[in-house]
Amino acid sequence: MKRQSLFPLCFAAAVLLIAFSACNQSPTSSDKSTTVDSTGSATKAAQAYSEMENQFYIASQISFNNSRDFDKVDFTNANALYKEALGLNPNNSAANLGAGLTEILGALSDTTIRNVIQQWEDSSPTSPSSSVKSEMLRFDIPSGTNDMTVPISALGKNLVKILQKATTDPPAVSRMQQVLKDNFLPRVDYALQRLAVIEGDTAFQFKVSGKMQGNMNLSSVYMTLTEVYVMDAMLQGMKAMLEEFLVFSFDLPSYQTHDVVAAIQQSNTTFFVLASDGKTHAANSKNAILTMLAKIRSGINFLENQTGSQDNHIIKVRRDGSNGIAQADLDTVLTYLTKVENAFTGSFSFEAKNADSDGNNYTITVSLGKFFDDPPTNPKAQWLPAYTVDTSAHGDILWHWQGQDYASFNFPDPTFGGVFPGMTNDELKRLLFLDETFAYKLNIYMYDYSGSSSTVDAKVVVNGKTYKPKSSWNWSYYSSFYGQFDFYISDNVGMPVTIYAVINGTDVPLELSSTPVVKTKSYQFINANIAQASQNITAQSNYGSIQLYLVDWASYKIERDSTGSGFALYDSTGDNQTSYYYDVHVTSGKTYSYRARMYPYVPSYAVQYGDIYAGRQNNYTNTVSATAQ
Repeated sequence: MKRQSLFPLCFAAAVLLIAFSACNQSPTSSDKSTTVDSTGSATKAAQAYSEMENQFYIASQISFNNSRDFDKVDFTNANALYKEALGLNPNNSAANLGAGLTEILGALSDTTIRNVIQQWEDSSPTSPSSSVKSEMLRFDIPSGTNDMTVPISALGKNLVKILQKATTDPPAVSRMQQVLKDNFLPRVDYALQRLAVIEGDTAFQFKVSGKMQGNMNLSSVYMTLTEVYVMDAMLQGMKAMLEEFLVFSFDLPSYQTHDVVAAIQQSNTTFFVLASDGKTHAANSKNAILTMLAKIRSGINFLENQTGSQDNHIIKVRRDGSNGIAQADLDTVLTYLTKVENAFTGSFSFEAKNADSDGNNYTITVSLGKFFDDPPTNPKAQWLPAYTVDTSAHGDILWHWQGQDYASFNFPDPTFGGVFPGMTNDELKRLLFLDETFAYKLNIYMYDYSGSSSTVDAKVVVNGKTYKPKSSWNWSYYSSFYGQFDFYISDNVGMPVTIYAVINGTDVPLELSSTPVVKTKSYQFINANIAQASQNITAQSNYGSIQLYLVDWASYKIERDSTGSGFALYDSTGDNQTSYYYDVHVTSGKTYSYRARMYPYVPSYAVQYGDIYAGRQNNYTNTVSATAQ
């Protein structure tokens, strides 16, 4: 049977909404009667079942878009009848299940709850059925191993979501916390108490009719203790999330800018700080997670030990080709449960591959239970690097980290209270790619139209330290080479940069049109022509001049030796768009020697954009001689 037919998806959204809402009446435990009336209890439970069945069917015919759509569904009457049945016989398993289930679903019928839900909906640009919330508050009739998961990732997302909502969305988060604490958590606890009673009844079965599934033509299926244990686990997961929501206090007088700015300062002691009973809620959250693991394990054990036919059960083991859960999947879940349990009671390690900007692997140790054992008093100060907050002239909130370079941007406790034992600031910052955030980003584009460079790499040296590219790519086209090399330098701020092309394994220093200097959070582009100056230039004597054929179109500085005593710079003007040069200052009958040095050509727009151009240092052509006519 499909999960959707068992319990319409709308109810997942329904439970999700009520987690952020209140109710007028706190749930009460079933009345303890000295006289047990099993017959009367069964009669009331049957009436309650019929009412609950009707409401499930109505819900299956409705498209739920927001809280106003729940006006057509009301589990209040079913809940009251089930509680009457419990008053006559507290051990009536069917009544315990029905009372627990309708206790959660019945909260939607309360007008106070509805008003708070609508406030939340109207104030938030995102739907209350967002992925984080649905993962936090998923609760329905279980149907397989998908319901045997532990919301570890949601625990982390939950805290982020709480902080985000705490500064952006009315109604006040402190009001929502009070509602959850006083009104919703007692409902969850009540439902858990009812399930605990059922778990003592090994013969328990509960019929889920076709009508309850939303299709009267469907055959009935039956819940056993397997589903009860998993449902218990799902509620424990919900409880863990709700308890976590109450660990920290988020008192905020208003959403006015000045109040928000005051609240998020690190020294503030009323917003995002440990609540007076925060340690209790943290311990409750951890205990709920551990109980959740135990309940899932109990459900699997009960399922595996069941004898007889399971054909009409919701969750069943696949046997002899029948539909159901493969034994291998159950074994996987059990292994997973043990790992999660170890993570909460001890620690576990995992390898993060290619986890920083250099592609390094890290072995990270995690002790999840540490957060719940000793939550921080003021996470703003104990978790975050030093910062201040103020406002702009337009009223925008401005966040200023005091550390404005990689070296000074540090976390007060990179282990986060022992959650990541052994974590260091440098390791954490690299895992968060903060070296890239604060880095001087250097992008070097190299090319060689001559095809003399077959294997090319690049390196940068700053203050004696060598840096290799974080990323690179290159290709050849006909006889030309092209490559790009990206560097991220997070230290040696203010120091000049030396650049090398590594050509065929040999370091070739580059001449730059200007010297780059490392600057935090800045970008520099360098265009480098790494072609070797031609070794095939020639000289020809004409009447009154000597012409040099330079072969390549480039910028040159011409050096001349007219005395045989050595070369000296003769003409530094160069010509950016020619491959020849005329020397008209010659004396007839005298022999002159020449060589040319290629240097970086800098187009006019490069100055505007701050780009730097480069070429090989001391990149000379061959030497030629000619006698003037």
